[in-house]
Amino acid sequence: MQLPGVIGYIPSAAWSPDGQMLAWANGDAIHLHDAAGASLGVLLPLGAFGQLAVTADGRYRGNDRIERAIRIVAQKRDGTSETLTVGEFEQKYGFKNDPATVRLTDK
Repeated sequence: MQLPGVIGYIPSAAWSPDGQMLAWANGDAIHLHDAAGASLGVLLPLGAFGQLAVTADGRYRGNDRIERAIRIVAQKRDGTSETLTVGEFEQKYGFKNDPATVRLTDK
C-alpha cells in the first residue's frame, strides 16, 4: 500500500486485528491510516503525564496538562507561518476544537 505523503521505508508498522487500520511509528508519533491508506490521525505520547490525539481534520484531544501546552503553527498563503496558542488561533481564524469528536477508530 502506498501511503500519501510517506516516502521510503517504515520501520515499525502493524495492522489492527480486523485489518481495517494500519498503525506505524515515525519517531515519537504513531500514525493511523484506514485500509485504503487515508489518514485517520496521529497519536503523540508525550511522556508519563501527557497524551495527545489529533485527527486528520485538525481536531484534537489531550489531557489538561497537554491542552495548556498546545501551540498551533498556522502556515499562511504568503509562505510565512505564525505560532499561536489555542485561544489565539480560535480568535484569529475561528477554529473551534471539539474534543468529543476525536475518534481515531470506529470502536
